[in-house]
Amino acid sequence: MITDSRRDAMDEAQKKLLQTGYISRHRVFRWWFAEEPYRNFDQTDAAQMQFLLNRSSKISLNDAEGKLVIRQGEIMTQEKLNTAQAARGSVLGKLYSGNGGNNLILNINEAAQSVAKLGNPADASRLWRFVFYREQVQPLGHLDYTLYIRNDIAGLYRQFADLVPYPISQP
Repeated sequence: MITDSRRDAMDEAQKKLLQTGYISRHRVFRWWFAEEPYRNFDQTDAAQMQFLLNRSSKISLNDAEGKLVIRQGEIMTQEKLNTAQAARGSVLGKLYSGNGGNNLILNINEAAQSVAKLGNPADASRLWRFVFYREQVQPLGHLDYTLYIRNDIAGLYRQFADLVPYPISQP
């Protein structure tokens, strides 16, 4: 399996190998919609970043891949905080907690503010239409991929048996 963007980045020799030695089926891996319309109620990241901005970090922290995001004693600039926010493994939340922030109090505060924002009729209506009617605010998106199966074993799979001259079990 390979995503379309990775396949398109291959060199010509690799593409030729896939075209000649494999059968392929193009698929849509997942459909999704923009989560921003209903996630905008939560401004936790912005609050954490504001709290941390221009402070000296009390901890060193790595992301999920083990790459150092910030060293102990390093000043937390906007650039460093953006990197922490984008990193996998809840790095910004860990950075916030490790530098004296309290996620429980922040989350309770954010939840209360989110409920208060639903007092705005337009926001409440948009959320209602999404939850009950699945009305999308933005167009759907997707991630496409292509499944490749080697020609010599494609007959083992019933759904691909029509793509090879004979099933693999026959001479």
